Amino acid sequence: MRRFRISDEQWNVISDLFPAPAATGRPRRNLRVLLYARFWILNTGSPRRDLPECFGPWQTAYEHFNTWSKNRLFERILERLHLRLDEADLIDLELWCLYGTNVRAHASA
Repeated sequence: MRRFRISDEQWNVISDLFPAPAATGRPRRNLRVLLYARFWILNTGSPRRDLPECFGPWQTAYEHFNTWSKNRLFERILERLHLRLDEADLIDLELWCLYGTNVRAHASA
């Protein structure tokens, strides 16, 4: 499952954006592995419940994804990556796109 992994250098660019661990409670799961779980789900299109055991419980991955989405974490990651690409003159912030697909469904689907 290497294609869902990011390098240490890439992780160091975004790791400080993730929330700090709570002072109490049980030990926190590895956030990098939870991010990999999200990558796996997005890349495979599989349901959350089919998440391989190497990523931990699917409920934990889902809970973290929801929290990160509400806290706009993914938007902040994208902004940081945009800034880095802009500094390296590798992106035109006036024109950029994300790849997407269109899936049509029957009206009764």
